[in-house]
Amino acid sequence: MPLVAPQISGDVVPQTQDWTNRLMGKTIGDENNATTFAMADLPENTRIIPEGQSATADFQENRLNVHLAKDGTVREVNQG
Repeated sequence: MPLVAPQISGDVVPQTQDWTNRLMGKTIGDENNATTFAMADLPENTRIIPEGQSATADFQENRLNVHLAKDGTVREVNQG
């Protein structure tokens, strides 16, 4: 059976870069300030993944994955 890769629209990379610029190094909390980004301001289909936590491997093009470091700061942002 051939391997079928999911289709990715051309706007995925710019969206990911935009969210990376907004979130990298911040924590996720209740309000926005210099070191925290408000959870309420994230896209509806966002998945927060703390370090060491497993996540499903299903690909959803419109889902934002926010990976946290041990200290709770954002260390990686991707879509899928």
